[in-house]
Amino acid sequence: MTSDDIIDALQRQKQQIEEHLPELLSRCQNDAERLALKGAYTRATQQWNDAVNQALRTNNPLLDKLVGDLRTLQDEIAGMIARADDLGALLNKIATGITIGSKILMLVK
Repeated sequence: MTSDDIIDALQRQKQQIEEHLPELLSRCQNDAERLALKGAYTRATQQWNDAVNQALRTNNPLLDKLVGDLRTLQDEIAGMIARADDLGALLNKIATGITIGSKILMLVK
């Protein structure tokens, strides 16, 4: 696992939300869903920025699993967006991705 792998995974998470943000916001039924989605995008952006702006320690074997989990989750989210799946389930997947991103950053700092 390299620093570039970690940064790429976090950037993909940020870009995935960013690219579909207008569409997903239009599907939100209430302010709580809109706030959750905007908050997830903000956290994803911050996670990517944190990774880019610091020296990452990449010698933890758990990183391979977490980055793999994040990539798998991103593929699931892409499918859910394409199928216009239930927004609540999609927001939960996005939140899970943010949680994984936080775990990654805790291990590399």
